[in-house]
Amino acid sequence: MGDWRNKERAIARRSAQKSSRGAARGIFSGYVDTASGETQSAKLVYAGGEKSIPLPMPFEGTDSWIRSIPNSGSPCVLANRSDTEDLTFITYLNESAEKRLEQYKGTSGLYRPLNPGEHEIHSSGLAQSYYASRPYMEHRAGIIRSWLDQDRVECGQKAPLHVRQIWEHASNEIGDEERFGVVKRPLMLVGVAAALARSLYSYNFPDFPYPDFSLPGGVPAAFS
Repeated sequence: MGDWRNKERAIARRSAQKSSRGAARGIFSGYVDTASGETQSAKLVYAGGEKSIPLPMPFEGTDSWIRSIPNSGSPCVLANRSDTEDLTFITYLNESAEKRLEQYKGTSGLYRPLNPGEHEIHSSGLAQSYYASRPYMEHRAGIIRSWLDQDRVECGQKAPLHVRQIWEHASNEIGDEERFGVVKRPLMLVGVAAALARSLYSYNFPDFPYPDFSLPGGVPAAFS
C-alpha cells in the first residue's frame, strides 16, 4: 500500500501547477500534444492536466516576424502567470542534443554542431538554412543545395535541373524560360496529376510536387 503522504504531495503539486502557487515556486515541464498553424495555438499536456493556449513565436513584431509551429511530442517548459494564473509557454526543451550531435558525426543525422555565432533553421520537410561564423551561408531543400562563400569568392547551386524564368513566364507554358540539366516539359497539373500533387502537400511548389519520402520514387538519402 502506498504512502498517503506521497499521494497528498502529488495532489498538492498538481494543484499548484493549476494555480499561481506554482508560479511562485518555479516552472515545470510538459509537451506539445497537438499544434495548429491555422490558429497558431497548441494543446499542452503536463502533470497538472492539459490546456490549449496561443503559441508564442521566436519573434513577432508589428510588421516583421520569425514564426514556427512545433511537432507533436515536442517537450517544453511551462509556468503559470502570477497575475492571471494563466498557463504560459516559456521555451522548448532539448534533452537529446548530445545524442543528435553524435548521430551527425556518424553521418546518420542532420543536427550539425555549431560554432559560437552560427545559426541553423531546419524544417521537418528537410528544408534547411545554415549561417556560418565565417561569411558563408547554405540553403538546402532535400537534395537541392545552394551556397554563398566569400572565403572562396564563389556562389553555387547543385540540382538535377536549373531553371531561369523571365518576368512574364506563365506556369505550365513553354516560353520565357531557360532550363539546363534534366529537362522535361512542364507538368500539366490536371486530373490525376493534380490529385497527386495535392496528396504530396506541395503548396509552395505549383509546378513540381515536392518528394514524399513515404511514396515510391522518393529520396531516402535526402542530404547525400
